[in-house]
Amino acid sequence: MKTKITFVNQTTNKIITNVKISKTQPPKNPTNKTFPIDFVIGDSIAAGLASYVIPGVVRNLSYGIKSTDARGISKVGATPKEILGFLTEIDSNKLLNKRILLSSGYSNGPTQKLKIKDQLIYLKGLGCNILLVGATTDPPQNLMVLSDANEQLNLIATEYGVIFLGGFTPSKDRIHPLSYKEYYNNNVLPYEK
Repeated sequence: MKTKITFVNQTTNKIITNVKISKTQPPKNPTNKTFPIDFVIGDSIAAGLASYVIPGVVRNLSYGIKSTDARGISKVGATPKEILGFLTEIDSNKLLNKRILLSSGYSNGPTQKLKIKDQLIYLKGLGCNILLVGATTDPPQNLMVLSDANEQLNLIATEYGVIFLGGFTPSKDRIHPLSYKEYYNNNVLPYEK
């Protein structure tokens, strides 16, 4: 299913219409640019993906427990504001010109879009290449505020020139991926070396 939207590019102030965003299909890599991922940072989605990106790394998947290792930080339930804090907690020299897999915390704080933009501004200022993880394509009824999460994340990614990896089919909780391995293989791996 594709959704058409209209938005104003905040950088150029141009109106862009009929942008088509796939809610269920993994993104294609139109540039065929690939790169190894140096850091995995973010919320529970980052924690779940870390073991696929970084062999031997296992992050804590318990709610509210922050996992820190040499290749990043993640915490189940982390908001965009908290994740911005994680970014600044890591020595900026270590992040300089690195490749980052970022799960922004959108699902834990959908009203904090400005903090997600701040995450991207911070990382782009350090010369980072960023892969931005998407959100559930089928949120639970009590979280319908997430129904346009992937459209919002795609707009933000486009605005800041980062790669948006698309959303995912959720597990029974309708928040987390049905399969982290499948999301990694279909959405992340096409951009890795």
